[in-house]
This record gives sequence, C-alpha cells and structure tokens, in this order.
Amino acid sequence: MVEFLESDLPIQGIGLAFIYYNHKEKLSQNIEYFIGVVVRQIVEQRPVIPENVRTLYEKHRGKETRPTCTEYLDLLQSLAKECSEVYIVIDALDECIGKVGQFI
Repeated sequence: MVEFLESDLPIQGIGLAFIYYNHKEKLSQNIEYFIGVVVRQIVEQRPVIPENVRTLYEKHRGKETRPTCTEYLDLLQSLAKECSEVYIVIDALDECIGKVGQFI
C-alpha cells in the first residue's frame, strides 16, 4: 500500500502520511503525537513551510512546549484544505485497540 501511494499516485497536491503504532512505545504515542506526525509529514512534502506552521512553531519554541491537540487539529485541517486529497496510512492499528476510543 505504501509503495503504491508513494509511486503510483500523482504526488503534487496530495497529502500523504504514515503512522506506525508501536505497542512498546504506547506511553509516548498518544493522539497529540500521532496528529503531530501526520502534520509534520504533510508539511515536509511542501516546497515552503506555511506561515501558520511557522507561527505555531515560534509560539511553542520559546516556551519549550508542544502544541495542544486542538492546535495540531486546526493545523491539520488547514493543511488538508490545501490538498486535493489526503491519505493517512495507519500500520498496526490493531495493537492500539484499547486506545482507539480515546482518539475519537
């Protein structure tokens, strides 16, 4: 699936992100972590970092904090609106069954 998405889809205008759940890292892999991973991957596909990403980075860099779940979701929504399509592939979702309800 990953190979198909990376090689067979036209990459321009498409947001593509991969999440790999690792049950050994379950304490550090929470919703904020996963949304942050998706945001980072979508931003990395762009030739220029969007201004709202820079602003959020600067806001938290000085305080040495991380964005909240709401900030990440707002950013993801903004980034997704600029894409023609967004694909998010989640590997090993069955390993986080106990946490799925927390994500919704």
